[in-house]
Amino acid sequence: MKKHIIFLSLAALGFMGITSCTDELDIAKMGNMGAEEDFYQTDDDAEQAIAACYKQYADNWALITHCGDIMSDDVWCAGNSRSDDASFENMGAFTHSSTTSKIENLFKGLYAQIYRANLVIDKFENVDTDVKKRDKAEAYFFRGMAHFYLGAFFGTAPIVDHLLTTDEYNQPNSTRAGLYEQAISDLTQAANDLKVKSAMGDNNTRITKEAASALLGKVYLFLGDTNKNANGEYSKAVSALKVCAESTSYKLYEGNIGDLGHAMCDYNDEYVLEVNRTPDMSNLFSLYSEAYVYYAWRQQLIDATDQKADYAALCAGWGFMNPTSDIYNAFVKEEGVDGYRLNQSIITTAQMEENLGLKPVKGLVIHGNEGYWTWKRRGCAEDYVMLLGLPHANFVYMRLAEVYLLLAEAAIKTNDEGTATTYLNKVRQRAKLEPKSATLDAIKLERRLELFQEGQRWFDLVRWGDAANVLKDHGKVMYAWDVDAKKAVIEYQDPSSHGFIAGKHEVLPIPDTEVLMNDNLVQNPGYGSDN
Repeated sequence: MKKHIIFLSLAALGFMGITSCTDELDIAKMGNMGAEEDFYQTDDDAEQAIAACYKQYADNWALITHCGDIMSDDVWCAGNSRSDDASFENMGAFTHSSTTSKIENLFKGLYAQIYRANLVIDKFENVDTDVKKRDKAEAYFFRGMAHFYLGAFFGTAPIVDHLLTTDEYNQPNSTRAGLYEQAISDLTQAANDLKVKSAMGDNNTRITKEAASALLGKVYLFLGDTNKNANGEYSKAVSALKVCAESTSYKLYEGNIGDLGHAMCDYNDEYVLEVNRTPDMSNLFSLYSEAYVYYAWRQQLIDATDQKADYAALCAGWGFMNPTSDIYNAFVKEEGVDGYRLNQSIITTAQMEENLGLKPVKGLVIHGNEGYWTWKRRGCAEDYVMLLGLPHANFVYMRLAEVYLLLAEAAIKTNDEGTATTYLNKVRQRAKLEPKSATLDAIKLERRLELFQEGQRWFDLVRWGDAANVLKDHGKVMYAWDVDAKKAVIEYQDPSSHGFIAGKHEVLPIPDTEVLMNDNLVQNPGYGSDN
């Protein structure tokens, strides 16, 4: 069972509270902690400092996932109407700029994670207990993770590998490869010092050696794609990923895969990187997150008059991230209209009415919808405490299925078809599909279907060099579902929306505020304060 976590009062250190982690982070609430120079001394101090890292790690999950999805060909930026969320609307059409708020918040969140990790790494230079050793290793993990996402999203963001003094604030641009290399250094340190998951069924929510190794392998794969495997990164990815893939403490979830990501699956053995979300009734609103509410169906669009009793626990949300016909057709081509994984991921309007007793309200023309609705990210009552913005279902950064597919991809890129085929088919078997021989195209497709709505698609298209072709027209046309006509119609066409531009949209812009404050920081090509 989840344990109640006491909210940490760390205002004296500039930290926020935490509602994640197990009893190992059940740290007594503190009062006046005195001066900073007296704080970073004891095991208890180390636990409180690393707790702030876990809090930021949790806070960053939603934007990382949302941004990775909204810039893909898998979802529409829908909501109630056009410009319901202008930031995501612009990102979905590739008209975002260096002043887009979601991009600025993502950038700040990742550097907040680095800062909090650097506090632990730098302040606990003398590691004289097992607790401090573990906490410092976890801090290396969090710093490495943040540099990885900075590389994947922004490409040329600065590297920050220590606490900066006032005369060091104006750090220059790095490169995508440089950011990945920093992540590899940090994640290697973390993997060396962290302990393995103890056993199957161990509900640990702290970072394990396998988790650090899995993310390390992912970064090696991304770096190999960036620099054309110049230093044998694909082989290094295979070695790192096998630490997790070959562990006997993880396995694919055996229940309905459409339940993954929901509260009923918390702590299952497929989760490699998981953020514990524990409701602390004394500080309930510390749970606030927009992580799930964006995906769930919009209430005023749905007529629930004939809702079947079995589905009374379904919850509404804001109605963004509706599946595109393109992803639905990709599922059908591979699995058929009755495909197990398809029907655990997406439902049609007809299936919604037949299976759930729900139907769109008559007379509506539903923005950003082609007649397909998410099932994978549906709103479930058990995921929330009181309100939709207070989810307590755990956030999942990485599942074993992704580790298997990363390993399959790294293996095929080292010409090891046997290993690639083995791990590809582990995922296919769980999806109730026939085995097939691994090819890079087969692995690409499997990643798209298996990791649908998990924030991976844009990263993959960019690193594979497929984005310019796949996304070139994305956002130029928006569809809507005409409820009475029972068909998708063109809601609007926008020729000014340029879609993905090669040489520009492989990275996000550095936020304008950062460039204006830092004379050494150069904006990414193609972006300025107004484009």
